[in-house]
Amino acid sequence: MISLLRIDFERARKSKTPYIFLGILILCLFFSGLMLLIVLKPELRNAALDLGMEITIDDQLDFSFLTQKSNIEVLHSMVLDGGGLYIFLCIIMTLFVCNDFESGFTKNIFSLEQKRWKYLISKLIVIQVLCVIYIIAMILALFLFTQIVGITFASSPLMDYLKFILFLCAINGGFCAQSLAVSMLTRSKAAGIAAAIIIPGGLLVSIIEPLCNMFHFSIFKWTLYGTIKLFAFPLTSSQLLFPFLVVIAWTIVWITISAVLIQKKDIA
Repeated sequence: MISLLRIDFERARKSKTPYIFLGILILCLFFSGLMLLIVLKPELRNAALDLGMEITIDDQLDFSFLTQKSNIEVLHSMVLDGGGLYIFLCIIMTLFVCNDFESGFTKNIFSLEQKRWKYLISKLIVIQVLCVIYIIAMILALFLFTQIVGITFASSPLMDYLKFILFLCAINGGFCAQSLAVSMLTRSKAAGIAAAIIIPGGLLVSIIEPLCNMFHFSIFKWTLYGTIKLFAFPLTSSQLLFPFLVVIAWTIVWITISAVLIQKKDIA
């Protein structure tokens, strides 16, 4: 298990994809921050209007209340609320797994390691470590941005940061376990990447939910994507309990499916 983890971490370190995706997320964060800065500063807002930018809200409104939001709440609304973090991490998972099949790495590993579930756990651990690195990097990037432009948001206690990171990693675990199962089932980068975009991005739920509403029931809060959109602040245990249970349930389901798929004889 340790050897497999060491191999996976080394491959992740040498791959360019995680660095590119992290760069994109930070660029999106800075772009969103600039838009927020324009909204918060009346002189910048007026300058933007003079340059032809269309603002659909009353430009005379006072948006100073936004600075009362916590750092993590602002970060979540800027770049995490739409599922982009999970799309990138699911794509990384897809590329890792499909490359293993294409290169014959899985056959070599399974010929030496009889406990194939270790392969699944290794991949999920690597992706979760990447998730933590991404989140911490974006927290630091937001701090740097606020220091540069002079915006101050409400501070958050350390426990809220820990809850925030833990819950985002839990959601990521569910999505990446799903991506792992899809990749092992199809062994196709195209199919895996398509699923990584459609499912964490909410497209699938946005199609199914209206159909369910026609029959007077909803699946939204029972989905992984629903846990992203229903993420609420302040972060209290009572608010996090139900979505956390939903995430854990889906993670178990998808890991179980992956464990069944990995026992297929044509893998070895």
